[in-house]
Amino acid sequence: MQRILVPCDFSPSAEEAFSFAVKLALQSKGDLHVLHVFDLTFLHGVPSVSTSYMFQPTFLQQMEKEARDKFQKLWEKHSPMTLAVKFRYHLGSVAHEIKTYVHQENIDLVVMGTQGTGEAKWGSNVEKVIRSVSVPVMALRKAPSMPIRNIVFAVNPANKNKAVTEKVKSLQSFFDARLHLLNVNTPVIFTPDRTMETALQNFANESELTNYTLNIRSDYSVQEGIAHFAKEIQADAIALGTHAWAGLIHTVVGSVTEDVANQSKILTWSCALE
Repeated sequence: MQRILVPCDFSPSAEEAFSFAVKLALQSKGDLHVLHVFDLTFLHGVPSVSTSYMFQPTFLQQMEKEARDKFQKLWEKHSPMTLAVKFRYHLGSVAHEIKTYVHQENIDLVVMGTQGTGEAKWGSNVEKVIRSVSVPVMALRKAPSMPIRNIVFAVNPANKNKAVTEKVKSLQSFFDARLHLLNVNTPVIFTPDRTMETALQNFANESELTNYTLNIRSDYSVQEGIAHFAKEIQADAIALGTHAWAGLIHTVVGSVTEDVANQSKILTWSCALE
């Protein structure tokens, strides 16, 4: 977590993301970047409006000044003077600009605020970023209390991803937390508990995990099972890979990771590494 990016639209959830990212940067002694994107996609297909606003220097200068003023207030409220924060202002589509910035600045973690399904536009951007960037993404509605001690690691042993697991192990080590491996049985995709318990134990052994528990739950959907289990153990965070539920289950239930990240009330860490 040496180079952390916070995409910021200055909403309450974005402020929560910035507040938490500050804590991560202080703990990791890393660099913190804040990116505000003035989304021009709403002008698409309206040439006259696009021309009249996009190419007027005074309009763009005013937008930049407002963004910098808002960032200054955010920085003064949540960031100690000892922490250097880089602020950038881009024009374009949110998800694309985030993806480009991650690549150009060698970002290794994105922290985003989400207000769940009630904020459809920003929520869809969170989902797009999770799908498109090759680094872990933390999505949250409210900054979690530190320290983070219990992390639910939702896994499907049938679709192993060593790169994601290694990233989760690094996350666990960073927070000095306990991992709770979880597999959710559903009416559509079902595996006997005894078979799954063996599979989870083999997964833990092969991944050389430490300080963990094995857990199996049944629910109507994987998303609901993860949410109910996280509440049951009062978890501080949920970790999962975007490709853990490939094949049939993805066809049936859609993107488990993106739904959990956008709807969860607690911190969600996800990774799309292949």
